[in-house]
Amino acid sequence: MRLPVTVPVMLLVALLVLGAVGCGWMGSDDAADPPATGGAVGSTAPDPRCGPDLADQPASAHIDPKPGPASITGTVTDGGCGRPIANVSVWLLRDRDRSLIGSTTTDDTGSYRFPSIGPGAYRLTFQDPGWAYVSIYYPDGPDFESGKTIELTANAVQIDEKLYTPDTQPVPDVKGTPTTPRRTIVAIGDSLIQQTTTILQGKLQAIAPSSVRGIAQQRTDQLMPVARQYAALNPRPTDVVIALGNNDIRQNRTPGQTRDSIRTMIDLFPQATCVTIVNINSHTASDEFNAGAAQLNPVLADLTHSDPRFRLVDWDADVALLQQQGQADSTWFTDGLHLNATGEGAYGSAIAGTVAQCPR
Repeated sequence: MRLPVTVPVMLLVALLVLGAVGCGWMGSDDAADPPATGGAVGSTAPDPRCGPDLADQPASAHIDPKPGPASITGTVTDGGCGRPIANVSVWLLRDRDRSLIGSTTTDDTGSYRFPSIGPGAYRLTFQDPGWAYVSIYYPDGPDFESGKTIELTANAVQIDEKLYTPDTQPVPDVKGTPTTPRRTIVAIGDSLIQQTTTILQGKLQAIAPSSVRGIAQQRTDQLMPVARQYAALNPRPTDVVIALGNNDIRQNRTPGQTRDSIRTMIDLFPQATCVTIVNINSHTASDEFNAGAAQLNPVLADLTHSDPRFRLVDWDADVALLQQQGQADSTWFTDGLHLNATGEGAYGSAIAGTVAQCPR
């Protein structure tokens, strides 16, 4: 069986698992809080570095790739404590068009296997359908473009992978040519940032050294560990981008709760000279989500008016303009909220364009 994929595979996974706009990849991406952290199987005291045990989680359906002389095997472990992780979905994609051509899940030992694969160029992505772990493309890329191509002929390839929870996921290194005066940009977001990582990183690096970390399915308060890692960098970031709130809406947090979480996050960066906040698309296919976005966006706008360091990316207005021009949602979106390749470019440009206007 083959399923065509024209967008990053995590979108397909999320839609299959959660089945609603804004409930997955990257749709504002969630319907429930991530599971609580747990300890190693059989241990008397939970290891705080470990993510939850997924052994009882229902396994995803398997899809056998076209048979051939090549194979891929490997093991998936918890990056925080080294414990094997069961029931992680492993997706095999064709490199040239992102088509999903095979899928399997890890067993109780964390092992997976594609025993028979035709020759070609592929990529692998790993996802816990319950979103307790951060989804990645092999070797550790957040989006398709940052994944590594796997060339198969008649060879057997061993690919082991580590997954992290949002609390333990390391932030990427700051990359780019140092500027004068010294400037560092960090961007924190949910699924829209995650799927736009490569494009946004490139656009921000043209301004100053930067690092981007987006994690699907996370509310604003749940990404505080990422913000703390960024706040501890040396040198400390001068520019901070916050693109959050989609999952706050999906999980029925009030606009005031989201505002307070963003303020708490911003307070971690007292040295920042520019803070860029991205608002929420209220023109999706979900009336309920749109109503939540319409309530949250004025709060975000008021927040950016409260401090001269703050800038607003009015993504909602950009989407409205697209529709006013008679463009179909499919021009930018896969599901009315999550982005196709063109939408990723538009989203990245909107953010980078605002950051570029920050005074130096």
